[in-house]
Amino acid sequence: METVVITDVFGRVCEYKHGQYHVGSQSFSEFYVAKRDGDFGNEDVYTQAYKATWTTSGRKVRFNLDIRFFEQAQYVLVMGHLSDDKFQKETCFFRLDGTFHHMVKTPEFVYNSIHKSNVTVAPEEITDFSQYRQYEVESPATISFKAESHKFRGSYYFAWEWVQYRYYDPETQTWGSVEGTSRA
Repeated sequence: METVVITDVFGRVCEYKHGQYHVGSQSFSEFYVAKRDGDFGNEDVYTQAYKATWTTSGRKVRFNLDIRFFEQAQYVLVMGHLSDDKFQKETCFFRLDGTFHHMVKTPEFVYNSIHKSNVTVAPEEITDFSQYRQYEVESPATISFKAESHKFRGSYYFAWEWVQYRYYDPETQTWGSVEGTSRA
C-alpha cells in the first residue's frame, strides 16, 4: 500500500505509510494517538470527520470519517462512512484496493449471567438459557486489530453502561468467543 493522505476538516494532513501515522516530524502507531498528541484533529466535534485518499492500480480511492488501516490483515476498516452523500453508522471492511468487502453485522443480543453482572458469553456456549439475561445490543460494533494475535476484536454496548468484547473474523463474517465484559 502506498502512502495514504488523511486530511481533517481544517486541511491539516496526516500521512499513513509502513504501519505508522506521520504528522509533521512525529510518528504514531495508532490513529487516535496521532489525533491526541499530534497537531492533527482533536476531540472537538468539528474535527471528527476525516478524508483518506490513495491511488492503487491507477485508480483513486477515497473514504470519509473514522478510518483505520490494517495492512497485516489486508483491510481498511471504516467506521461510519458516506454512502450516496448520506452518513451511515455501520462498520465496514474494504480491501486495500478500496473495493467493498462487507458490512459488519453486530450481534442482536448479549447474554449476561444472572449470578455475575460482569460475565457474558456467546449464545453458542449456553446450555441453560435460564441462567442468563438477554440484553439487546445498543450500538454498532467498533472493531480493532490485535497485532499480537492477528485477530480482530469488536466491542459494542448493552444494558446502558456495559460493553462486551468479542473476536470477529472478517473472512467468515462471524463473531467468535467473548474476550471480556466491562463497564463503559
